[in-house]
Amino acid sequence: MKLSLTYPERSEEMAILMDGKLREKAEILKPLADPDEVIHMQEEVERVRADEGILSYILDLIMETRNNPNLAFGVSTRGGLYLLRASRAYAYIENRDFLIPDDVKTVAPYVLAHRIRTTTDSATPLDIVNEILEEVPVPL
Repeated sequence: MKLSLTYPERSEEMAILMDGKLREKAEILKPLADPDEVIHMQEEVERVRADEGILSYILDLIMETRNNPNLAFGVSTRGGLYLLRASRAYAYIENRDFLIPDDVKTVAPYVLAHRIRTTTDSATPLDIVNEILEEVPVPL
C-alpha cells in the first residue's frame, strides 16, 4: 500500500526547526494500542467475510490491469491478496464484518497504483486505476 504524506505548513516547520527538539517531542507520544491489541485487530480483520461476488470483483479489477493497453504490466496475484486484505481492514474500521464493493473501491487506488507501470505519458498509474474502477461492473 502506498500513502502520501504532505509536508508541514511553513510556520509549523519553522516552529519545529526553532525548537530543535524533535526527539524529545517524539518521546512524549503515547501509543494508541499495545502489541496484543494490534494482534487482536489483525485477527478480527481476517474474519471479515468476503463473498464470492466480492472476490470475483477483485479478480475482475486485477485482470483488467493485465489487459489494459496503457499498462506495461498489471497487478500480480499477491497484489490481489493485498487488495483483499486492505479491503477487509477498511470494512473492519467501518465496523462491519463483511465486505462491500465500496470497501474495495476506496482502498484500490492506494493498493494498486504503485503496482503498475504505464506505457503512456498521458495518464498516471492512479488515473488508470481510477478508470478501471469506473469501467469494471460492481457486483450487486
